[in-house]
Amino acid sequence: MLDAILNSPEGQALGKLLQDSIDAFAGATSVRDVLLSALALDVDPAGGLNRNELAGYPLRQQGNWGYHPAEIVKRFEAYLATRFGEAYAKVIAFQLLSISAPEFLVKGIPSTMVYGSHQWAAFSAAVARIEARQPGSTAGMTYQEIMTLDETTPVSEVEKREQQFAQLAAIIDWAIANGVIVQKNDDAYSPEEIELAVNAMKAQQKALADSVEALTKPMPTRRELALTHLRRV
Repeated sequence: MLDAILNSPEGQALGKLLQDSIDAFAGATSVRDVLLSALALDVDPAGGLNRNELAGYPLRQQGNWGYHPAEIVKRFEAYLATRFGEAYAKVIAFQLLSISAPEFLVKGIPSTMVYGSHQWAAFSAAVARIEARQPGSTAGMTYQEIMTLDETTPVSEVEKREQQFAQLAAIIDWAIANGVIVQKNDDAYSPEEIELAVNAMKAQQKALADSVEALTKPMPTRRELALTHLRRV
């Protein structure tokens, strides 16, 4: 539907008019880019400035914690349908999510993954890292492709900073979802709040690692337990 709008004579004419009115650089995709921006701003005047609220919908609200991303997208579409109708809700949801939360559009996300989990934090950080290098690319990728690309080690200082920023944003989201810190619409978190979030994440990682180690140890037999007790006595 987006392609039909962008490629229509009316869409092309409007995109050209918008491009000329703001004196934008005329490139191969500039008309589409300007028109896509206008469509997004028409439904969300904030224009992706607040990643926690899209067109008035609090995407990262507490009510969405613990649910699969597909379910959260359905809720977002249902919210948009009350304002724009069901036909346009999916298109608008896709566009707004691609701007502010592309991790929700990745295909093949495991059914066991839920928003707010440690697994989700690692995945969303991987998406943010790729988006920093190739904006808009992850919406057409699969979960496996995302995680495979994320395994590559950063080479330049710029890539290292991009990875660090992506991981930090994911940790903050995880900390909010788990009640470690309180969400702020402007994303202006103090160094103390960030340190609290990081330490809480490290503590959970250690607890998970300890649990895995405990589960991999062989279970003692009745004979071993009896011998241990006898030796102690």
